[in-house]
Amino acid sequence: MVLKRNTGNQTVEYRVKSTVRAKQERPYVISYRNPVLDVLTDPDAGDEDLPGGYDDEAEQGFRIKTGWSNEHELDCDPVSGQRLECTKDRVHEITLVAG
Repeated sequence: MVLKRNTGNQTVEYRVKSTVRAKQERPYVISYRNPVLDVLTDPDAGDEDLPGGYDDEAEQGFRIKTGWSNEHELDCDPVSGQRLECTKDRVHEITLVAG
């Protein structure tokens, strides 16, 4: 399945490749990378609206390019039958909820 994300005047088409494994210190570790397939630019938008990058790289000033993104890692603990509390890349706290 091809996923799409709108950032500024661009639409990024990508997929997600992930692995789930167990570690002694955490029950679940999810690693993922995004292969960026295409970057479509809206010709009516000005250059000042160009986003800096994709995913976390946007805030760091990187240009969006096709190819593999950096690998991200989620260290997760189950909180209930429907929820995992995770730390992304040892920095960001996020919660995953079953849909």
